[in-house]
Amino acid sequence: MRRKLIIFIVLIAGMSGLFLAQEAHSNQYTITQNSGAIKAQLDSLLSLIDRLSNNGEYQQILDEVDRAEKIVLTHKQDSFYLSVFRQHKGNAFYWLGDYGKAIEGFNDAITANGNNEAGLKQRATQFFDRANAEYQLEMMTDCYQSTLASEAILTKLENPDYDYLISVYNDLAYQSRELAFYDDARMFLTKARSVYESKKDLVDTYNLPVRKPVSFAYSEVLINAEDKDEKEMLNSLTELEQLVDTRTSTKQELVRLSSAYNAVADFYINDLHSFTQEKYQNAKRYLALTKSTLNVDENPGGLDQLRFNEAKMAYNIGTYSEAKAKFEKLSEELAIDDPRRPFFETMKGLVNLKLKRSKGAEANFFRTLEITHSGRDSLLTDCSNYQASTNIIHATLFAEVADTIKKYDEQLFDRVGSKLQLAGMREFEANYQGKTFNSRLKSTYESLFQGMLDPMLDEPNDLKKTSLYADLLNQSETIENRLLWSKFLLNRRLGQLKVPDSIRRKEQVLRLNIVQARRGGDAQACFELENELEKLERSILADYPKYGTFSQSHFDVKGLQKDLAKETLIIKYVELNKEYYRFDIDNRTIKCTKIERPDALKKQIEMYLSVIRNRKQDRELARSLSSLLLPDDYSKYSKLVFVNNLIWEELPFEALCNKQKNYLVESTLITYSPHLVFINNEHESEGSNGDVVVFTPSYANGQTNLRGAQDESELISDCFGSKYFNQNKATRSAFLDASTNASVLHLAMHAEINENIGEQSCFLFNDEKLYLDELYGLNLSGDMAVLSACSTGRSFKDVRSGNASLQRAFIYAGITSTLSSLWEIPDQSTQEIMTSFYENLKTGMTNGEAIRDAKRNFLKNADDPNLQAPYFWAGFVLSGQDQSIELNTVSNNSSVWIWVIISVSVIGLFSLFWVNHKRKKKVQNLA
Repeated sequence: MRRKLIIFIVLIAGMSGLFLAQEAHSNQYTITQNSGAIKAQLDSLLSLIDRLSNNGEYQQILDEVDRAEKIVLTHKQDSFYLSVFRQHKGNAFYWLGDYGKAIEGFNDAITANGNNEAGLKQRATQFFDRANAEYQLEMMTDCYQSTLASEAILTKLENPDYDYLISVYNDLAYQSRELAFYDDARMFLTKARSVYESKKDLVDTYNLPVRKPVSFAYSEVLINAEDKDEKEMLNSLTELEQLVDTRTSTKQELVRLSSAYNAVADFYINDLHSFTQEKYQNAKRYLALTKSTLNVDENPGGLDQLRFNEAKMAYNIGTYSEAKAKFEKLSEELAIDDPRRPFFETMKGLVNLKLKRSKGAEANFFRTLEITHSGRDSLLTDCSNYQASTNIIHATLFAEVADTIKKYDEQLFDRVGSKLQLAGMREFEANYQGKTFNSRLKSTYESLFQGMLDPMLDEPNDLKKTSLYADLLNQSETIENRLLWSKFLLNRRLGQLKVPDSIRRKEQVLRLNIVQARRGGDAQACFELENELEKLERSILADYPKYGTFSQSHFDVKGLQKDLAKETLIIKYVELNKEYYRFDIDNRTIKCTKIERPDALKKQIEMYLSVIRNRKQDRELARSLSSLLLPDDYSKYSKLVFVNNLIWEELPFEALCNKQKNYLVESTLITYSPHLVFINNEHESEGSNGDVVVFTPSYANGQTNLRGAQDESELISDCFGSKYFNQNKATRSAFLDASTNASVLHLAMHAEINENIGEQSCFLFNDEKLYLDELYGLNLSGDMAVLSACSTGRSFKDVRSGNASLQRAFIYAGITSTLSSLWEIPDQSTQEIMTSFYENLKTGMTNGEAIRDAKRNFLKNADDPNLQAPYFWAGFVLSGQDQSIELNTVSNNSSVWIWVIISVSVIGLFSLFWVNHKRKKKVQNLA
């Protein structure tokens, strides 16, 4: 009976399963049918939205998109649909003029999109559309980043839309020009030309309003005009004229030609301070060509620009009343949101300045600031609440105007010039991208900084003055260190991640290829490789999003002061327009002094450096330099930290003398820092392992082996039980592998300094060279790099970061401090100082204390008085964090073996005891 019941249950279950399977199949068929119907409905909506878009019915598009979104979300359709509908939503808001909501729509579209080929293609267009909306809001830096994101996606695709890619490159060229990065603009334009020439069969070359070669030539005219390259500007204009035939070209191409003529006229007019007769004739000629080719119906904005240039021409030739009338008429007719309004208003002010109508000029200049002020609250009369726009060109405008006002009317400058400089500095801080200053940006920055600083010098020293200095230092430090600080944090944090070796190797190969492209003078290849490198870095950050916010938004000098010991003084030197200033910062005050007679000072420094290089002493000259370079009360501080990027960066301050003609190293702890932000900063060290990693190559091919370096490295290895790579083991690849997690990197080797092409400076391993560009990209998280090689601390010019050195490259890579050399120090001195330095580290001294004590011991124990010359001991300098470093140490090799023997013996005795115990237990059980 029980068996029959079981069979019955099984049969029922089987029948139920069959029924359920049939029901599921039926439901699946129903869902499929419904899904097909829903997709058809969504496709129909897409077609409807396309028709509405063609007819300009954007409000109705928003209603249809809302309906479509509900359908997609309710029925859980492919996210691609959701992404496309949201993009239509963004575009509808864009054409309705609500650019903020347009950006929100594009962001929602990007978030919803998938990672398949179709999704990526769509995402590229969404980034590009977002860039257009950001441009309308004058968010130039955001616009630039969005367009870069679009380009990064398109170049990854096997079959991108090449028309679209060319448009992206054209926009990147335009945006780079707007941000005053003219070399980048040229490179992007070269990329656009390259895609066009290589993919002509895949690019639409017919029935275009503007042919692509016309667009390229036009863009080149604008780039060269703004970069003040007259020869290339005229060459590009000639090419454009040859491409555009006034009889057969399209109306839009004629617009480009007319606009190009206007830009060339503007090139000659814009030099307000040296408007020669030749420039006048050239400007007059190109204004006439602009007028003859201008089609006002097609290009109404071109008419405004022509009239603006004519008004500037009247200003330049001194017909100020005529210029005033022209500018007034222009301003009346200009749209309230026209981005040219600040420039038009500024010119009205300059005309009033020349007409000696200071009140009118003041009102014009303040109105300029009101127009560019982006805050919601009205601009206060002292401009203290000024919030920057999104266009760095406003910083240049304010700097140039402030300089002009100061030249003609000191009283007006006191009332409004300082406000322009304050606003200009905020514009620079908000919009500077962290790239190397070109000449235009450098001039703007130095003019603003100096213009704000000079009036403060005459004010009495009090808390208000300290606060003003603090504000100025905060701005300058944030601007100047942005590239170095962000690279330091990014590389340091990436060094703590388990980034796959394949990605690290890919980055290393890219960097080496960049070096080779630079050495070969292949600018285009270099540009393409750097683009690839940036994309790789962005993809790493995408995989580790919590490390994406790595930049410090604003430096706070008061926070630095709060952490300073009262015995510490920071001395920061600044060069502005070939004049020198010194900031003295302790835990309570900030003072600034203008250094007098800079040319005489430079000569004295060169004289003293010559004395040092010749292994001589001149304590009187060293004392004289102390009085010129240091504050009067420096001796009351036991520690001095120098922040110095000037011509005397190679001067070791510990080799200066006090009034008693004793070297400062004997009484004072001296360290260095590339920027204020690197002083007293706490950094994560979770990626380092406490190891000291030592590299000492053996050389062939004519390179001299460093006997002292080998002895020094062996002593360090014995002292710390370090990982020691010597002779054939000291390879470039071994260094790249071992450097990532080490606490201390010690490189006792040759280095080559290329002062003409700084980025080709390198370290010499026994098989290959490691170049500066490769060092920039290492992801390190250690505490110190000891560069016991010749001249690793010497500065040179580098295309990437301005002033550079091999030691500074390690800070880029994520190392918190470096010990480097300013010249080639003799082997014997190096060995003694380095051995003493590491012994001091073992006792718990900070690295700054350790190197200071090592130098003092060398001086104290020098048998030959000639060895007291700074050449033998002062060349090693510590830059970055003065810190204690926890290292894996052993007292010596014999003690290691003793502990090994003891450990083995203990283990052996314990094993013997355990075996005997088991035997006794077994015997007892048998009994």
